[in-house]
Amino acid sequence: MAAIDGLTAEESESLNGFLNDLREAVTEWAQALNHARALDDALQAYAADLLAKVDARASIANTTGFRNGATSLTLAEVKELVDKLVTVKGYDTDENRQLMTKAVGSHNMRAGGGPV
Repeated sequence: MAAIDGLTAEESESLNGFLNDLREAVTEWAQALNHARALDDALQAYAADLLAKVDARASIANTTGFRNGATSLTLAEVKELVDKLVTVKGYDTDENRQLMTKAVGSHNMRAGGGPV
C-alpha cells in the first residue's frame, strides 16, 4: 500500500484503517437517512393524522416483535421520537448526500447497499 503524502507507510496504514471505518459509518448514515426520509413521508401521508387521534393517556403497545426491553410507549414518547427523526432528516441535504456519495459510491447510498 502506498504511503499517503506526508505520512510514513505505518501512519498511512493507520489513517486508512480509520478512513475505512469512516466510510462504513457514512454508508450506515446514508441508509439511516433513507429510512428517515421514508418515515417522514409516512408521517406526512397518514401517521400524523392518526397520532392526532390517539388519546394522550394511551399506552401504545410494542408490536414490533423486538424483545429484551422494547416496551409500550406513551403518546408523548412517540412524539419525542418523531421530533428527533425530523432533526435527523435535517441532515438529508443535497450537499451532504453528494459528499457521502463521493465517500462511499452511489451503490452504497441505497438501503441495503454495502461494499461491493
